[in-house]
Amino acid sequence: MEKQISQLELETEKIGIQMSKRPPKFYGATKDKEIFKDEYIFKTLFTGLQWAGVLHANAFKNSVTNSRIRGIFLSFLYDELDLITNAVRYGKIKGWVPTPPLYEY
Repeated sequence: MEKQISQLELETEKIGIQMSKRPPKFYGATKDKEIFKDEYIFKTLFTGLQWAGVLHANAFKNSVTNSRIRGIFLSFLYDELDLITNAVRYGKIKGWVPTPPLYEY
């Protein structure tokens, strides 16, 4: 994401859009790291990946007037789809991806 952030910051400088202040890179961590299970972390990250894909797709769809920006969001979308594909593979191995019931007719 750092690469995508810096790429977007460069584009906002070119266009002349003022950016808001960046949030801190580190938030205080909890002392007890055992309270989060791996499956919970996976599902949280997986949901975030899915929403980021939707966000990149909408940004691509809405950037019809600037082909350079549209290309940037398209590359972000492809990167996100690769991450989702890898996460699905990992989640299937661990048994964390829910499988729908079989439809019998």
